[in-house]
Amino acid sequence: IAWLMSFPNSGTSFTSLLVRRASNTTTATNYGMEANPGRDGMSAPVHGRSEAGPYWLHPPHWDGDGGGSGGDDYYEYDDGEDEERPRSGTELGRSGSYPIPPGSAWVLTKTHCGGRCVHCPPRRYVETPASFLRECLSGSRGVPGPDGGRAKVRGSYAPDLVGRAVHVVRDPFDNAVSRFHHEQKEHRKRGEKGRAWLDRYPNDPSGFRLWCADEDRAADGPGGFAYDGLAGRMAGIPC
Repeated sequence: IAWLMSFPNSGTSFTSLLVRRASNTTTATNYGMEANPGRDGMSAPVHGRSEAGPYWLHPPHWDGDGGGSGGDDYYEYDDGEDEERPRSGTELGRSGSYPIPPGSAWVLTKTHCGGRCVHCPPRRYVETPASFLRECLSGSRGVPGPDGGRAKVRGSYAPDLVGRAVHVVRDPFDNAVSRFHHEQKEHRKRGEKGRAWLDRYPNDPSGFRLWCADEDRAADGPGGFAYDGLAGRMAGIPC
């Protein structure tokens, strides 16, 4: 696979969509809950031997005798010249329905890695190379839930599945705005439980500035910074 690495809400999904449309093949993600489920209601792994991910955004439609999630004959295909590659059997809004990439192709795979927590002090942003890699390999898959919906199961896959990486880099001030927009989206999902937050932080410049000020005050408490001197270096940096 080839990672598509970026800060959340900074254009990863749109970039992935552009690649799908340009290549006419589907892409993948570490986060199975945002992908279409397979025939059995579970997230469909790109590699049958790796149930912990990554997962096809548009799982393949397969009419053979292969079983459910995890079977190599269900998710992995030879790229025979005389055999049409299986098409994804589901459709997700504007994303469309796409063929599975050829066996020799890199599968573009969304990951957000680490150092991106919300409502946490700056010391939580610090990652070691080992912890950052661990977060890049981590995600979640959807499985049938007890109430008929989908439940989330977290996990991580082996680093030897990854052969390339594309790193999307943006202006950090744009990422601060994206973080606010992401919080807006998450609180709207909560319905009435998110109403108080949405009322305090309207989706406009004044709401964004107030949210940033509250985040800064929360981070200024004792023990919030990773090492001595970091507070001074972060003076004037918003959100």
